[in-house]
Amino acid sequence: MHLIHTSKAGLYRHTYDHILKLLTHVPVPRIGLSGGNTPLPLYDLIEHKQDPFFQTSSFFMVDERYVPRTNTRSNLGTITTHMPSMNVHGWNTALSEHHVHGDYLHLLGQHPLDLCLLGVGTDGHIASLFPHSPALMSKNQLLTTVAPDGEQRLSMSLQYILESTHILILFCGRDKKWIEGEFEHPSKGPLEEPFLFLREHKSLSVVSCGL
Repeated sequence: MHLIHTSKAGLYRHTYDHILKLLTHVPVPRIGLSGGNTPLPLYDLIEHKQDPFFQTSSFFMVDERYVPRTNTRSNLGTITTHMPSMNVHGWNTALSEHHVHGDYLHLLGQHPLDLCLLGVGTDGHIASLFPHSPALMSKNQLLTTVAPDGEQRLSMSLQYILESTHILILFCGRDKKWIEGEFEHPSKGPLEEPFLFLREHKSLSVVSCGL
């Protein structure tokens, strides 16, 4: 595990540079993207820099709310407004639950992600995989899950995420400062704090900032 602690001002530049370093020898990178507010400035930076490396990359949503793409809560809708010129794929939420995962699996293809970018929720969840959820043990590649507030979600499975060549976790803020300590010295199990399932990944980077 590679821990990178930086200032809030340097968080996104450090993350941007670290992604380039990890994937420098990958000709056409496949990168998983998480929703939420924390990574949005990173997506803005990728769009602003217009680096050919990212212009030739394929980006895939790690999780999604089962809402229309035009809904302000849509991860894909939000991210494509921040990265309009990039090649970003996600679930077609206009499809029924019976077809939505099969359609996305076709887009994902047979190869694992080269890098999966994840955040961590204040309850310790990753993607749309929540504490104590049976979905954490699923062997499927893609899942329909339910958030604590009852909202239906779509998510890559833990097994699919762990197949990624590299995993990069990005978080910032006082309310998440405890996460860094838990990565180093866990006090609970991964069913209670799902991000702990990632600790033993062969190439895990954790980029964080304090406020």
